[in-house]
Amino acid sequence: MTAYHKQTLILTTEGQVVALKQPLRECLKSFCIQNGIYQYEMDAYYDRVKCRTQGLIAGHNRLVPSQGTSNARVVYYMAHFLGNYCYSTERDRLLVSFEDFHLQIYIDASLKSFKRIVNAADRVSVLQLQNIQNKIALYGMWRTESNLIRASDTYCSRQDGLRLNQDVRFQMLLNAARASFINTFGEEPDADFRHQLERSVNRRFRG
Repeated sequence: MTAYHKQTLILTTEGQVVALKQPLRECLKSFCIQNGIYQYEMDAYYDRVKCRTQGLIAGHNRLVPSQGTSNARVVYYMAHFLGNYCYSTERDRLLVSFEDFHLQIYIDASLKSFKRIVNAADRVSVLQLQNIQNKIALYGMWRTESNLIRASDTYCSRQDGLRLNQDVRFQMLLNAARASFINTFGEEPDADFRHQLERSVNRRFRG
């Protein structure tokens, strides 16, 4: 999927080209709405994987950019269809294979950047899915059908999961609160504001 004037071109896994009469930004917005993706959530997860270039990640659904999103040549693709990719010195382009190698395209992108971005998207996907699994475990749904506890479901792993959930939740709230603070007061919040926010977020239920 890529921008074409004020339209968006989509190449399907069957090799068909579809032109949507709406800009790329609107298509990305629609994807976020349909998959429940929020900017502050992406910021929180991508902070953990140390990557500035963000994809639109909803678990296994990963719409990933080929390079920096401000680049006019950026191409978005669904990473779960991705096969192999390598750099073609003959074409001076990145050769990308999709859907069991039935579809191959050339992309004007750096191999190093492409690999870094898709790897970060994969890590964000794993963190999201782990977060869901950990939440289920915290609600008591962590025994197998044989009623045996797997090694990965021990007390220590559940505590690690709780910390992951808390860290991501706090980072999301901090990002949202920081943006609201700047928009309201025109300056960055100080360390005391962050401390008070963290205390409020982690306050235990008192009944």
